[in-house]
Amino acid sequence: MKKILGGLFGLVVLAGIGFYLLVANIDGIVKNVVETVGTEVTGTRVRLASVEIDLQSGKGSLKGLTIANPEGFAKGDAFSLAEITLGLDVGTLSKSPVVINQIIVDGATVNYLGQGNKSNLQTILDNLKSGGSDSGSGSGGSGGDDTLIIIDEFRFTDANMTIAMEGVPELNKNVVISDVISKDIGRKAGGVTPAEAATEIMQPIVERAVRQGINAVSDGGLDKAMDKVKGIFGK
Repeated sequence: MKKILGGLFGLVVLAGIGFYLLVANIDGIVKNVVETVGTEVTGTRVRLASVEIDLQSGKGSLKGLTIANPEGFAKGDAFSLAEITLGLDVGTLSKSPVVINQIIVDGATVNYLGQGNKSNLQTILDNLKSGGSDSGSGSGGSGGDDTLIIIDEFRFTDANMTIAMEGVPELNKNVVISDVISKDIGRKAGGVTPAEAATEIMQPIVERAVRQGINAVSDGGLDKAMDKVKGIFGK
């Protein structure tokens, strides 16, 4: 009996140590997963400046998230997100799936850059649909695919987009992207991988940016540029 109790006590201690290590390193773990998985699914470099998660309240913020233009386009960012706020179900952190109650991205900046018959966002969208690509930025690994997650609600609000095309200087517009709200990501499946969740979040945002870009150009009456513009928007 003593041996059994001793063994159980040892398991409890090990579990406690594992949970402590998870708690102590949660910010770094989240930062690594976001950068690795983001780079994997978009096919271009994703960087995150900082992560701050309060496990007592279950609230957190991710600051300075950028998604670079794909290879072959001018240096710069396709997406720039100053701050992302989130709410976690703390009780699920040591389990699978991990439940994220809400993610809010408010006031993002999107830059749509056309080049010939291509665009930076269309390239990213193609990568998302094909399951990501190797951008040569050293993402490596599976991006934490062993852990499943559920996202109850994702909100992408008040985003602004600039539209520019190489060789068409008169095409320089700014539009507001209508809000994108997604719910119950991974819920029916009992959880999805971070890469699957990232794709499910990003794809409708990029698709909406494409559609609104086309509408903005049409409304602007830039008929002479339309043939080229249709090319960059994948039409």
